[in-house]
Amino acid sequence: MYKLLGISALFILGLSPSDKIPVEPFPEITSSYPLNWRCETGNASFRTNVAFTGDYIVMGSNGHNFMDYHSLDKASGIYIISRKTGKVIRKIAGEQIGDMDVNGVLLKGNLIYFGNDNEEFQCMTLDGKLVWRIPVSGDVEHEPVEMDINGRKAIVFSSEMGEVRAVEPSTGKTIWTYYIPNFSGWKEGQNRTVFKIGSFFSNTIAFYTKPEVVDLNKDGTQDLFFLGYHNSAYAINGKTGKALWTIGNDDLSHGLMAAVHFVDGEPLIKLFESEYKLAERESYNYLTTINRFGKRIERIQVFSPFMDGSLNSINLEKNKLVLSSCDSLMIIQPKAEIIKIDRAIPYRYINYNNDTVKSIRNSYHPLIGTSAFTHPEYGKCVVVLNQFDGQADHGFVEIISIDRKKVVQKFSIPARSEMPPIVDDVNKDGIMDLMINGHDGFTYCYSLESKR
Repeated sequence: MYKLLGISALFILGLSPSDKIPVEPFPEITSSYPLNWRCETGNASFRTNVAFTGDYIVMGSNGHNFMDYHSLDKASGIYIISRKTGKVIRKIAGEQIGDMDVNGVLLKGNLIYFGNDNEEFQCMTLDGKLVWRIPVSGDVEHEPVEMDINGRKAIVFSSEMGEVRAVEPSTGKTIWTYYIPNFSGWKEGQNRTVFKIGSFFSNTIAFYTKPEVVDLNKDGTQDLFFLGYHNSAYAINGKTGKALWTIGNDDLSHGLMAAVHFVDGEPLIKLFESEYKLAERESYNYLTTINRFGKRIERIQVFSPFMDGSLNSINLEKNKLVLSSCDSLMIIQPKAEIIKIDRAIPYRYINYNNDTVKSIRNSYHPLIGTSAFTHPEYGKCVVVLNQFDGQADHGFVEIISIDRKKVVQKFSIPARSEMPPIVDDVNKDGIMDLMINGHDGFTYCYSLESKR
């Protein structure tokens, strides 16, 4: 999954103060929301999504280890799970040789489209039959997207190395390919053996996350906005695969999430950026707005720790975009001020100089539940996942009331977690559920005991 220790450490490591001052633990989530089921699925990442089909869940897994180095991990691949019982019906795409970690999946009818950490992209049926498989330039770490290109369907994905490819859904045949500037990886037609040897030693940081799909040039065809992990962003023409524009700035570090909302019909892209000013020896964080031409039109300073910001976002009704920083939930409304709901949970610890330091228990890079739900007491609510607790070696969730504009509940969960919480009627009983994957290798489904 992660090729750079610095990237993975942001998600799986918390602060390590020398002496924590004990605080009251959060109640376990089962004290208010009963467990429907749990199943052993291996570890999921912040790029893992869940697809529902009839009575089943389709979910990728990184297995027991996020970094396999091309070794055997029998737990990685794709899991087909019963929505009602959590029973694993079958596991597919976990061949015996190679790094078969799977994150995002795209389900269309009976077909699953996905990439893996073995530098390949595949189409398989739900019962595990291979339809086609193609080699690519690097690991495919995100959920593919489907779009219409010149009147026909296409599947689009990217690789860590910096390749974006659109392919025909039925055959995997390439429609167009885009390569980032100074691309140095494998391309179709080149010697594959030499590439495979070299890829073992490569550290690639181009593309990890799913693109935003939006018509930027107003030609009637959707385009793609990719946020790179090397201080760059790319807008790609959906018809041709050519660059519309790029953004790069060595002084600014892009965050890990981009989201689109509309004002007067115009698409606006929101993303987090951080800037380190050497002269001041200070870091500054911003919520940045980019227009469809690639111009920064607004930057709002966010007073949160360095490299902080949501790993995802959701849209509420009337085009309200909801995202989060380490210490607040932000509701962005067209032509209105940003509503900020405080979610900082303070605590103190003794550092190595024997000084008492104030901090917060909230983790870096929070994740928002995939949809809002209506709580019988607190009205419209969202779930925010803290990947770890500053006071404990596990994660916790917050239930935040949009109607009351405050955090109303906090619960510990069994393990650290970095998968976006799934908020849906998972087990099809008419009641909303909360589905969470933990770094203990289990996926949990809790009943939220409220309707959509």
